[in-house]
Amino acid sequence: GSNLSLIFDLALQIAKGLKYLHVVKKVVHHDLKELNVLVFFHDSEHRFQLKLCDFGSALRVGAKIPSPPE
Repeated sequence: GSNLSLIFDLALQIAKGLKYLHVVKKVVHHDLKELNVLVFFHDSEHRFQLKLCDFGSALRVGAKIPSPPE
């Protein structure tokens, strides 16, 4: 019911955020975890809004990943 709808909405927001980063900004996050998702609650709309954060490990799409030292 309601909980499943909320979970679906939150997952969809994360997916849309990742798609925006990848397609529009040409960035791959590389460190998506619960600590890197900010949660805001809008009282007036009675809904949650998620935002992705911590782009320290992010890479540009097509960028070469550095090899570890030997």
